Amino acid sequence: MRERQLEDAHQMLLKVDKEKTQATIIATHELKAPFAAIKSYIYSLRDGYCGQLPEKAQTVIARIGDRCDQITGRITDIIHLNNLRTLVVSDMNLVPLDLNAIIAEEAREGALVGEPRKIQVINLTEKHPPVYVMGSSSHLKTLFSNLIQNAIHYCHDNTGRVVVSMEDLPKKIAVSVQDNGIGIPKENLDKIFDDHFRSKNAVEHYTGGTGLGLSIVKEIVFIHGASIQVESIVGRGSSFYIKI
Repeated sequence: MRERQLEDAHQMLLKVDKEKTQATIIATHELKAPFAAIKSYIYSLRDGYCGQLPEKAQTVIARIGDRCDQITGRITDIIHLNNLRTLVVSDMNLVPLDLNAIIAEEAREGALVGEPRKIQVINLTEKHPPVYVMGSSSHLKTLFSNLIQNAIHYCHDNTGRVVVSMEDLPKKIAVSVQDNGIGIPKENLDKIFDDHFRSKNAVEHYTGGTGLGLSIVKEIVFIHGASIQVESIVGRGSSFYIKI
């Protein structure tokens, strides 16, 4: 009887958690459309469709646009994260994927993001023989996009360097994303995959983060049966290792 009661309580907790997650998804979806409309109006003002604005007004409009972008990014991340957490892994349609091609695409995107700040993105996986893994293309693209662009955000202008490489392991491949950025304090290494967590030096260096990027990475790693490790030294940079 005690075992049955515990099982009933467990099932009730799962049901409540699922309902809470669904409520979060619905609420964030409902917020997404109004913010998209606000952004549209802001850009109309910024681009002069309503006439020329005074310089001070243009500055204010630009700031509002930036804040809308930040909130829209946060809403998107919340939806993405909750969708991953409600995903039934057994229902995923995993297919053989060219991992080199996925990483190459995200490295090119990262190079474009880093170019204005003169941050290099070096993709050494191009020299590695083709590697095929069972996975979801969209999710793996998100995983490497988040890791590469995260590294770029926390590098210093002009001297920043992000290197992506591969190493063969027995029955697995290890992909590393290494940077020479601000690094992560040792006491925060076990917290960086928590929702909304950002270390003090990260907030000071880059104000645009949502604190959900690495949570999304962790969920994608989990649904692929992979693993992730991180090493970091403050002031010298960080290294993330994915084994899949």
